[in-house]
Amino acid sequence: TESDRGGMGVLDVFVKDNRFFTRQRIVEVPWTNKQLQIHYASYRDKTQPGSQEKWAVTISGQKQDKVAAEVLTAMYDASLDQFAEHGWQTPYLYGVYTAGRWEGSNFIGGNGQTKPEMQKNEGYSYFKNYDQLITLGNARAFGMGRVRMTIRGSATQPQAYDGAMSVLSRVPGLQVGEAAPYASNASSSDSIAYNKKTYSWAEAAKSDKPDQAAEPGIQVRKNFNETAFFFPDLHADVEGNVSFSFTMPEALTRWKWMTLAQTKDLSFGYSEKTVVTQKELMVQPNVPRFLREGDHMDLAVKVVNLTDSELTGQLALQLTDPTTGQTADGWFTNRQPNQYFTVGAGGSVVVSFPLVIPFQYNRPVTYRVVAEAKSFSDGEEATLPVVS
Repeated sequence: TESDRGGMGVLDVFVKDNRFFTRQRIVEVPWTNKQLQIHYASYRDKTQPGSQEKWAVTISGQKQDKVAAEVLTAMYDASLDQFAEHGWQTPYLYGVYTAGRWEGSNFIGGNGQTKPEMQKNEGYSYFKNYDQLITLGNARAFGMGRVRMTIRGSATQPQAYDGAMSVLSRVPGLQVGEAAPYASNASSSDSIAYNKKTYSWAEAAKSDKPDQAAEPGIQVRKNFNETAFFFPDLHADVEGNVSFSFTMPEALTRWKWMTLAQTKDLSFGYSEKTVVTQKELMVQPNVPRFLREGDHMDLAVKVVNLTDSELTGQLALQLTDPTTGQTADGWFTNRQPNQYFTVGAGGSVVVSFPLVIPFQYNRPVTYRVVAEAKSFSDGEEATLPVVS
């Protein structure tokens, strides 16, 4: 009956040969009358970056009856679950049967005991040192201090540093320990534009608009919000229908969509869905959250082909000083800004751009990656800090 919701227990007890026996069985009677069902009336599990979306869900009761509910819904980048998995749970408000028991006070069992034997303590202790990395704390103990080396070069004659602290590789025009103004030898017309016909960067007329470097028609993704939407107070109508609109972020990733519903009589429902943002041709740069002076790195860019045919095209990398709007390719020794790629149908390929993070470049740098093959194109632009 309704009064049995939460469960009940059946407990058997008997005595035989002066021994006490019990057995218990639990009968589960769940609170199904307090469970809401969430139905997805309109949504897409595969979307385009930056697309305008309008989704709808329907809330119903146990017997598919329509209910007026309040809805909390949100969607975030599922890759964040690698750091700490996130999720919601319906409140635990209704009680359930917990096991009881009978005890026979006149029938008590005892455990046998054995006399412990005296044992001679023959334990040995020792201490072992393992190899460890030299940190700032123990470096001083060995008489080692931090070494800082200043290397200067111009935008057209960049610095070279092979990664070893005491070895320098000179190139013409390189000055060691000599101060020079930032990009002092750079031309005043260092603004460049991408030509999709020649797959190259070329000098362009100087403009105050920072987006002139991208060829019209190529969607350069810039919105990498890790939360697509968060709507904590949506209200369904008397039929249980609720809808909402949002703009899909431009990150090419997998999203986790969570929906929690409740009614005035304290009925609850929870559901999850997975949504993927993708394009036919996608570029996915593998960049750190910041760059460090003096580092040598290969900026790896993954090119993904989701079409049913092989694609051949060109991938271009442009580095820009966001404080001046001028190119920073010379500062970062970006000697191969344009590279060709061939990727099979439904496959992917990784293209690397070797870079050297300059010393004394204490400001952010903006990277722009553009890939184009046949009628497909994709691009990504973001700004990274450079730290010492």
